[in-house]
Amino acid sequence: MGAYHASKVSSTVCPAINALLPLFHEKSTSVSMIRHGIDLASKITQYLNPGQVPVMCVDQPLFALVKSVQWELPGIYGESDFVSMLGPFNIEQSFLRVIGNLMEGSGWAGVDAK
Repeated sequence: MGAYHASKVSSTVCPAINALLPLFHEKSTSVSMIRHGIDLASKITQYLNPGQVPVMCVDQPLFALVKSVQWELPGIYGESDFVSMLGPFNIEQSFLRVIGNLMEGSGWAGVDAK
């Protein structure tokens, strides 16, 4: 079904350019590796699509490090120059945790499904 719809796409639609970078040999939890990853993503984005603000999707522990780097060095890695995104798994996990907190004590868990 996807191939059918793909053949119907207008030629004016530009394809999205995504990249999966190679793994680092060092630990990704160091600030220097976070800065290196941001620099690398920025250079690749400017090469592939000049003028576009780079976006990097990371998991929760690395997201906290990326944000701390952005807050410590806003002139170099400011939020207007680089966008960091929390990974979709972490977003879903947080959403399910919120739903669980809302449902806790509501009596929903005690409902018998007969």
